Amino acid sequence: MAIADAASIQDLMQLAAFGGGFSLDAEIVNFEDLKRLAVSAAKGNARLEIRNASALAFDELKTIAAFGKGCIFFS
Repeated sequence: MAIADAASIQDLMQLAAFGGGFSLDAEIVNFEDLKRLAVSAAKGNARLEIRNASALAFDELKTIAAFGKGCIFFS
């Protein structure tokens, strides 16, 4: 089980803000939460991997990338 499966979005936001990186599935986590997590990742300079990125529209990917300020990796 991945950490993202066992933690709330608030917990993950705190983890990212403290610099902890992790992987999330775009088919499970909604766009609004991914944006919030991207902001937290940028604050903590944490690497956030978003798997199954093809589940998101290109405009959503651009928005998440902009909020993540270089800390987001799509796969």
